[in-house]
Amino acid sequence: RFAFQQSPHKEAFAAKGLSQCAACHDHHKVMHPTDAWLGVNEGAVCVKCHAPQDKGYAAAEQMKKILDSLIAGQARVKAALGEAQALNMDVSEGETAVELIREKTIESRTAIHAFTPEHLMEVAKDGFIAEAKAESLAAAAVFEYKFRRAGFGVATLVITGLALLLWLKIRA
Repeated sequence: RFAFQQSPHKEAFAAKGLSQCAACHDHHKVMHPTDAWLGVNEGAVCVKCHAPQDKGYAAAEQMKKILDSLIAGQARVKAALGEAQALNMDVSEGETAVELIREKTIESRTAIHAFTPEHLMEVAKDGFIAEAKAESLAAAAVFEYKFRRAGFGVATLVITGLALLLWLKIRA
């Protein structure tokens, strides 16, 4: 409720006699909120009150993009770390970053109630930083795996060549 108390909706809801929670969450149809409620697409609660030319409509659209980007980033990072892990590379530091992204996603879902993209971005910021770090770690792990494989191949060729030269020298 604290986020709502600081939001631009507090005065607007009070002026219209709307409940601060039930106006969006509808206390009679107790439904679990989903990310689809945010934004300007069909099913979003924001479009009940905000038309395309409203500042609130643009803010809802921007907040939805921030949240969706954080969620998509988490999926990308998990996939990249999964690829590195499948190569038997250590990805524990990246997994810690994934947990931070998950926490920031949860916090962002709560921060939505301040109804300002700036506040939401401030909360989500560390999640985006963790995403970039984890993607970098995953890419470095895959690169290291490929570098090791190439090094192993070169070493094998050099040793085989030396063994062949030694064999030729012994035969002569």
